Amino acid sequence: MSVIVSIDDSPKPEPPRPREGVFVVLHSDGWVEVFAEKHVDVAIVNRLHATDVSPEFATDLDQYTGLSAPRCYRKLYWPNKLRATGQIVKQTFEQEGIRLQNVKTLRKIRAAVEPLTRGRK
Repeated sequence: MSVIVSIDDSPKPEPPRPREGVFVVLHSDGWVEVFAEKHVDVAIVNRLHATDVSPEFATDLDQYTGLSAPRCYRKLYWPNKLRATGQIVKQTFEQEGIRLQNVKTLRKIRAAVEPLTRGRK
């Protein structure tokens, strides 16, 4: 009878880290606020403004933006690291009131329709 012993020297994968939340507030005047726990480091870089950008120039602009970041953040400026996008939208109190009214109406409709569709799938 023979026994085969195998030693696996391959590195074991690290357990996933707990997810950290970051909350970004974009003000309509261009002011940006970033909220996170104290151990989270944040860098904000302004991308140069350009209009009617060719694909080649956009690539150059991306490279320049990445090089404008502090060195320790450059490894993050890659498409696979992008977690969310947004846009500054100027929204008035009146527009927000209309949006909230629409949400309220949609909730009423959902509540009225749900009993009719329960069990259907």
